[in-house]
Amino acid sequence: MDERNLTDFLDGTTTASTSQEPPNGDVLYKVVATTVYFILGAVAIVGNTMVIIVVLRVKSMRTPTNCHLVSLAFVDAVTGLVPNWLHSIPEVLGNSTWYGAIGCVPMVYVEYLVFNMSAVSIAAFTAERYIAICHPMKSHYMCTINRAVKIIVCVWIFTAIYCVCWLILIDYDETRPNPCYYNTDYEKFLPYVYVADCILFYMIPVGIAIPTYIVIGRALYRSTRSRSKMVASYSRKREDGTTEKAHDKSDAARKQVVKMLFLVVAFFAVLWLPYRLIVVTNSVFGGGIHDRWILFFCRACYYLNSAANPIIYNFMSLNFRRAFKKMCPCLGKIMTPQNGSNTQGQGARNTTTYTTCSTKTSLQGDSVL
Repeated sequence: MDERNLTDFLDGTTTASTSQEPPNGDVLYKVVATTVYFILGAVAIVGNTMVIIVVLRVKSMRTPTNCHLVSLAFVDAVTGLVPNWLHSIPEVLGNSTWYGAIGCVPMVYVEYLVFNMSAVSIAAFTAERYIAICHPMKSHYMCTINRAVKIIVCVWIFTAIYCVCWLILIDYDETRPNPCYYNTDYEKFLPYVYVADCILFYMIPVGIAIPTYIVIGRALYRSTRSRSKMVASYSRKREDGTTEKAHDKSDAARKQVVKMLFLVVAFFAVLWLPYRLIVVTNSVFGGGIHDRWILFFCRACYYLNSAANPIIYNFMSLNFRRAFKKMCPCLGKIMTPQNGSNTQGQGARNTTTYTTCSTKTSLQGDSVL
C-alpha cells in the first residue's frame, strides 16, 4: 500500500507525496506558489482580523448579523494562517512535515475544522438574512445577539465533533519516509468521508443558499418597489419634484443589496468548487489528478475565498467603512471604493450588511444587508 503524507491527505490523492513535491530545480513553481500563498494568507489574516476588531470595538457594529461575520472572519483568518502559511508554504519549500509528531494530527484537524466551518457559517449567515428580510415580524425576537451567539456556539460544536473522524484517520510514524500518513486500518473509509464532506459542507449549503438568495432578492425587489410607489404618490401630492430622486435612491440601494448577496454566495460556490471536485475525484475514483499546478490552483482558490470576504465587506458596506475609518483613518481611505461619493450620498438608507435585525430595519428592505 502506498505511503501518503499530509499533502495527499489534504488533496485526496492516492499516490506517494514524493511524486507531487516539486523537484529542487523547479524554481518557477516554488516562487509562484510561495508568493501567491503568502499574499493570500497575509490578506486573509490582516483583513479578517480587522473585521473582528471593528465589530468588537465599535458599539454600533455589534449586531446579530455581525456576530456571524465575526465567526466567519475568524475561520478565514485561521485558514490564512494554518492551512496556508503553516502547511502549504513549507510544503512548497520541501518541508511539509516540519511540525513533527506534535503537529501532525492537530494540524489536519484544524485545517478540516476551518474548511467545514466556512460552509456552516455561510449557511447560518444565510438563514439569519432570510429571516430578517422575508419574515420581519419574526426577526424582532429571532434575530438577537444572544440567539446569534448560541447558534454560532452550536455550529462550532457540531463541526468540531464531526471533524473528530480526522483524528482517527491519520497517524504519525517517524520511521516511515512519509511520517504523517493515513491510518491504514481506516483508510477504506476515506472515500466516504470525502464524499460526506462534499455533500454536507458544500452541496447542501450552496444548494440551499442559491434559492434562498433568490427569494431574498425578490423580497427586496417587492419591498423597494412598493416603497417607491408610496414615495412617488406622496411626491406628486406635494409637487416638489422629489419622485425621480426617490426612485434613484431606491434602485441604487436595491442593486447594492442584490450584488452583496450574489457575491457572498457566488465567491464561496465558485472558489471552493475546484477543491471539492479534485478531492472527491482523487479519493473515490483513484488515480485522479496529481499535477502540482492544478493542486496549486485548487488551493489558491479557497485561500482566495478567505482573502476576498473582508474585501467584499469593506467595499460593499457603508456602515463598515465608516466604522473602519473611525478606528483607522489612514487605512480606511484605502478601502474606500472609487464611487465612494455616490455611495455616501445614499446616507443611512443603504446600510448593507451591518444593521440590526429589528422589525423596523427588516421592513426597510434595502437596509437589512
